[in-house]
Order: sequence, then structure tokens, then C-alpha cells
Amino acid sequence: DPAADVKGAACDGLACMGTTADVPALLQLAASTDGKDSPALGALERIRGTEVTRAIGEAMTRAVGEGKRPFFALLTQRGDATGAEWLLHAAADPERRVRQDALEGLAQVGTQTDCDALMNRLGEDLGDAPARKPFEDAIQKLLTRYAENAHPATACIAALQEAQPTARPSLIRILGGLADEDSLPTLIEATRAQDPTVRDAGIRTLAEWPRPSAFEPLLEVARLSPDLTHNVLALRGCRRLLTNMDELTPEELKPLYEKAAAVARRD
Repeated sequence: DPAADVKGAACDGLACMGTTADVPALLQLAASTDGKDSPALGALERIRGTEVTRAIGEAMTRAVGEGKRPFFALLTQRGDATGAEWLLHAAADPERRVRQDALEGLAQVGTQTDCDALMNRLGEDLGDAPARKPFEDAIQKLLTRYAENAHPATACIAALQEAQPTARPSLIRILGGLADEDSLPTLIEATRAQDPTVRDAGIRTLAEWPRPSAFEPLLEVARLSPDLTHNVLALRGCRRLLTNMDELTPEELKPLYEKAAAVARRD
């Protein structure tokens, strides 16, 4: 198609020499081709400059609902930290899929400031655990990217001290995802919390801990918890850890299995 070839060549030229003024025309051209293998999108990814990123972000805010989603990949692919501002804005969208896509992009291009902003949002009414998960996943990735002294859990543990009650279960789950051994005492403490949502998050997170250091704390949960579900979760965690203790002989494993069996509920 000669016309398509001409448009492609024009887009290639704009990718090298384009400016903010070219953004509206390129966005319109990309929309006319549904964005599929669009040379216009390729040009928008390659035109440099924070003002270009800002123009794309402003165009995103004018889109409605899922019409925002094509902009997320564009802002992410540009790799410009300026784009994080717009992705953070979209993370507050009322539509769950829009929020999720925005958060996935933000996890890739966001800054420490964006991570702090997301952690502050955990205190808001974000919905149930599945609705909170995209926020938690984005924070976990950003903490890993911007961790100081190779301990990404430090900021999360500090945030727990002042966190709103609604934020604490999310922070516990993030610590579980980071799986930093330094955070294990904090998780153990959470399993004894008075707040049932914090206690539940702590037990479920501890039950997924990847290292044998969680075995004895899980035994304690199974022995002391009056909740049958928590007893079962804790023992499942014990069993998973035992099956991965390859360094122990059968003779060494036997008493550990017996310990777990002794605290199993029969009701």
C-alpha cells in the first residue's frame, strides 16, 4: 500500500525530528489503525523529551475508561520517569482493569516518590484483597528497584509503625512477597495481632514463607490459634517447608513431622 508506505516513512522521520506539536497528529493516526503495529505508536515511543511525554499524558487524561489503556504501554515504553506522574493518576481510576494496567506500567517506570505515594494510598478504601493486589505488586517491585542497602523490606517495616488499620494487611502481604529474612519477626508479630484482618494476613503470609525459619512459628500458630482455618494453613505451610528440607535425613525429619501432627486439629 503506497499510502501506508508514505505514512510509515513520515512517522520514521518524526521519530527522529518530531516535537510536542506532532503528538496530536500521531495519536490520531495511531487510533485510526487501532494501534496494531502502528508506525505512529513507534514514533511516539521514540520522540525524546519530557514535554512529549507530558503531551501524551494529557491526552490520556482526556480519554474515558478503557480508552486510557493504550496510553499505558506507550508511557511505559518511552521509559521516561515523567510518564509515572500520569500512570499514578490513572491508578486512581474507578475501573479495575484500568487501575491494574496503570499500576503495571508504574512498577516499571515509577520513582521512589511514586512508591511512597502508592504506600500512602494503601490507607484508602481500595476494596478487598484482590482489588488491593495490583497496588501491592507495584509497591513490591518499586521497593525492590529502589531499595537502600539491599534491604527492600526496611521501608515497608517502617511504614507499618504508622500505618492506618486498612493499610496494615497490605503491608504484611508486601513483606511476604519481598521475603526478606529481616522481616520475619514482624510477620510473626502480625500473627498475634488483635486486629483479625492483620492476624489473618500475617498467618497466610507466614504460611507461604520460603525458608525453614518459619517452621517453628507456624507450629506455634497451629497450636495456639482457635481458628480451624488458620490451623490448617499453618500446617500446610509446615508440610511444604518439610518437603523442601532436602538437607535433612529421614531420621532428622521424623520428629519434625511428629511435631506438626501433634498440633493438628481433629474437629
